[in-house]
Amino acid sequence: MTAWDETLSSVRLILDVWLEVQNRWNHIAPLFGAQAFHEQLPEEVRGTCVHGCVHRHLSLCVNAS
Repeated sequence: MTAWDETLSSVRLILDVWLEVQNRWNHIAPLFGAQAFHEQLPEEVRGTCVHGCVHRHLSLCVNAS
């Protein structure tokens, strides 16, 4: 395998993993926006807000390129 083929294979693997993470996040994201979740688990909500911001930022960067 050439170096170029190895690079393409790595990029494909990274993109496959990214799409899987994005797919899973899209399925659970509405749960974190529910008011009951905010009321029952306020500490956890702060952490998911940070993760959500990071996810949105990364998505925007990926979509922009």
